[in-house]
Amino acid sequence: MSPDRRAAEASACSRRATELRADLRRIHDHAGVTTVFVTHDQEEAFAVADLVAVMKDGRIEQFGTPPEVRWMPKTAFVQEFLSR
Repeated sequence: MSPDRRAAEASACSRRATELRADLRRIHDHAGVTTVFVTHDQEEAFAVADLVAVMKDGRIEQFGTPPEVRWMPKTAFVQEFLSR
C-alpha cells in the first residue's frame, strides 16, 4: 500500500471516529439516562464524557469533569497518564 493511500485511510478512520463520538454524545443526551463508557482513548473519553475517572490498578485515582481532571490532576500518576 502506498504512503498516500495509508494517509488517506488514516484520515478517513479519524473522521469516522470523530463522527462516532458525536453520535454517542447525541444518543446519550437524547436518552437522558446514565451510561458508563469504558475506553483507553483519552481524546474519546474527554469528548464524550460529563465525568471522567482515571484508574490505576483497579482503583480510581481521580474523578471529575474533563476540565478538572485534565487541568488539575490530583496525583503524579494522573498527570503522567494524561501527558501520554
